[in-house]
Amino acid sequence: MESKFLTVFNNTKHDIYRLVRTYMKNSFDTDDIVQNVYLKLHKKIEDFNDDDHIKRWLIRVAINECKNYFLSSWMRKIVPLDETLVDETSFETEDKVWLAVMDLPQKYRIVIYLFYYEEYSTAEIAGILKTQEATVRKQLQRAREKLKATLKEAWNDEE
Repeated sequence: MESKFLTVFNNTKHDIYRLVRTYMKNSFDTDDIVQNVYLKLHKKIEDFNDDDHIKRWLIRVAINECKNYFLSSWMRKIVPLDETLVDETSFETEDKVWLAVMDLPQKYRIVIYLFYYEEYSTAEIAGILKTQEATVRKQLQRAREKLKATLKEAWNDEE
C-alpha cells in the first residue's frame, strides 16, 4: 500500500499542486489543501485499480477541497493578507503566461489549467467540473480572449 501511494504521490504531486495553486493563489493555503487531498488518497488508495482513475479522482477532490475552503465559516471571517506579504515564490513565477493565467477569474483559470497544462479534452473537463461541455468551451474561449488582451498589453508595455 505504501509503495503504491508513494508512486501515485510522486507522479501527481506537481500537477495537483499547480491545480490547487490556480484556486488559492498563495503557497500557504495551497500546501494545506494539497496535504488534505493526499491524506484522503492515503485512506482510499486500495479502492483504485487504474492510475488514470486515481488522477481524475485527485483532481476532483482537489477542486472540492478548494471550494470547501472558500465556503468555510473560518474563511468568511478572516481578512486576507496584503498581496505583498504573501509568498509568491513559485515553480513558474518568471513565466509571463502562467502569471497571466493566475490573474484570470477562477472559473477561467481552472479550465485553462486543465485544458493546456493537464491536456484534458473539453468533454473530460466537463466531467471533472460536473458542467456542460459547451460551458467549458465557452469558458475556454473567453479565457483565451482575456489572456490575449492581457499578454498583448504586457508585451506592448515592454517595447
